Amino acid sequence: MSRAWSEVLRAEDVLSRAGGDEFVLLLPSTGTDEAVGVLARMSQVVDQPFSAGVARATPLCTVEELLHQADQACYRAKRNGGARVVVAGRAVA
Repeated sequence: MSRAWSEVLRAEDVLSRAGGDEFVLLLPSTGTDEAVGVLARMSQVVDQPFSAGVARATPLCTVEELLHQADQACYRAKRNGGARVVVAGRAVA
């Protein structure tokens, strides 16, 4: 999956396995809506559905806080049926 995903990412994007079936994707200079679009493209190149949480870094946000926000958004995606993307701080669509 990571090889297929890498094909739809930009050179500056960083995809890393966090452990088990969890991945972290850093998308520099990318807005929230653009990040959701990247994840949609990633879902189109693999047969395995996945859930994702999106969090946007702010100047005062620590890495730990950012990962926690994304993790909580991913759990919300899974609780709401899975195979979807949830943005931290937004209602589930």
